Amino acid sequence: MAKGDATITSLGSFKPHYGFKVKPLTVACDNQYKTGGYAIDLSVYGISVIWGVVVLAAAAQHGYMFKYDVTTKKMLAYYCDYDAVADGGLIEVPDTTAIGGGSAFTIKVTVMGYGG
Repeated sequence: MAKGDATITSLGSFKPHYGFKVKPLTVACDNQYKTGGYAIDLSVYGISVIWGVVVLAAAAQHGYMFKYDVTTKKMLAYYCDYDAVADGGLIEVPDTTAIGGGSAFTIKVTVMGYGG
């Protein structure tokens, strides 16, 4: 896996109604974070209009928090700055940080939206 790469595995899906879809996915990330996030196009999983992405859990996340940016189609990683003096509460993880403690790791997400 190249730096900043991520692979997604579908965990199934269901359609509540009116075309709304909820799809659980596992995102496999390499161990080196790239500034700006992991590029992940969730539209290939049948949801062209993303309403929201809930990050459920990240294996070996080592205290990092994850957020999907619908506009840039990237999974971003953040850490906390508890003194909140210079940087604020959450700061994006710096380039080439080994998030998984030197190993690839997975993030479980649920994607909600329409289309496909």
